[in-house]
Amino acid sequence: PNIVSVSIKDVRAEVVLHSLEEKGIYVSAGSACSSNKPSISRTLKAIKVPKEMLDKTVRFSFSIYNTIEQIDYACAVMEDIIPKLMKYTRR
Repeated sequence: PNIVSVSIKDVRAEVVLHSLEEKGIYVSAGSACSSNKPSISRTLKAIKVPKEMLDKTVRFSFSIYNTIEQIDYACAVMEDIIPKLMKYTRR
């Protein structure tokens, strides 16, 4: 089991989360330690995620049951959706 946090400049985590859901990929925003709290994650601050990226971080959680194909699919979807989402982001 492992967790990977990914921050995408200029794209809010909630937008990425919903875009991935549409493709059957389920991730979380922020860190597990803050999932039920409205404030910014202390965990992300502790690992020195820059302040401007705190609300732009999604969390992928993996288990022994995930396959390489599932991970490849998630990466391919991210490669596809992120440039599209960045076109519609206010800067």
